[in-house]
Amino acid sequence: MNYKAIHKASGRYGVLTPNNEWLGGFLGPQKEAEDLANKLNCSLNYDPLTNFTDLKIETLKLAEQLLELGLIYKLESHVANGFSFFDLRIFTDQGEIVEKFTATTSTVNDDHYTEFLNRVRKYINDKKNNFYLVWSPSGDSPPKHKHYTFESAQKEAKRLASIVPQANFYVLENKSVYPDVIDNDGIPF
Repeated sequence: MNYKAIHKASGRYGVLTPNNEWLGGFLGPQKEAEDLANKLNCSLNYDPLTNFTDLKIETLKLAEQLLELGLIYKLESHVANGFSFFDLRIFTDQGEIVEKFTATTSTVNDDHYTEFLNRVRKYINDKKNNFYLVWSPSGDSPPKHKHYTFESAQKEAKRLASIVPQANFYVLENKSVYPDVIDNDGIPF
């Protein structure tokens, strides 16, 4: 069981998970798909202990989401004396640690592991609500693609500016999210 780079459509490649599902949020050139599959496979060290494998798979699901957000991470895990140890670190592009999550657990339902998963999930959800858009006032349609790192949005803005040099491209950062609720407070907008 491992991740595989597979041709998906029109010269674009996706990554197939060990469960034969497409890794969400990724479609790119063959080299990028192969690099991503290799990166995921490096994190995938199955242990003969079934419980550890279950823990590892659950943790890898979170790691897949981190990759979808374009975050750089390192996941280390091992088993000793009947306990599983997890160390997940998230880095900047310059290699500085941004966030660190650790857990020592004996079962999937262990409180320490549940708390570890909840902290990582909260971090991922917060990141999903923090995104950047590339916008041009002369564009035909509003921006739709979310970039989860400033660097990714900046790279796309530069790429678009090289294609359409007469247009300006702006990197916009989302600062807040509001629920989609109609409030009948008398304000006409």
